[in-house]
Amino acid sequence: MGKFLKYILLSFFIIGVFSLIFGYFLSNPIHPKLNLSPKFFVIFLTNLDIHVRSIIYSFLSFGMYSFYFVFIHFFVVGISIGGIATSTNSLLSSLSFFWIHGIFELATVILTASIFPFFSLSITFLILKKEINKKALLKLLKIIFWVICMAFLLILLSAVLETFVAPRYVKLDNKIT
Repeated sequence: MGKFLKYILLSFFIIGVFSLIFGYFLSNPIHPKLNLSPKFFVIFLTNLDIHVRSIIYSFLSFGMYSFYFVFIHFFVVGISIGGIATSTNSLLSSLSFFWIHGIFELATVILTASIFPFFSLSITFLILKKEINKKALLKLLKIIFWVICMAFLLILLSAVLETFVAPRYVKLDNKIT
């Protein structure tokens, strides 16, 4: 079962990287109005809400929403990075706000998107191999539980970084502020 998760995570990572590059090259110059005083609970609860809804929508769409979820998040980050880089003539300036917390947020997007496809593929293969039993289901649920816990911790970490670390770093870069 664990190998399915690795392949699904890798697949979503590849989709994400291509989406980010696609968004970067399709971007237009933008002049951001960055909120350099974000509220922790607003950021945390918004991100948590987005990821919980993603899991629900992925379940309701039999996993199709997961592909959209990964594509749209990476694409928007690519557009934002490209747009700020174009308007400031500095890729480093555009990355100054995103890289600190964005790595963890995008990792969470991949983890969250992988939950239902992993679950459905694992169940399908257990049925096909005629190995579906209580022990196998408990093992599957345990893996999913730990993936959800990891995603929750990454959401928490990215909210802390976005609230308390990223604004200080961006203030040092006078090309954006």
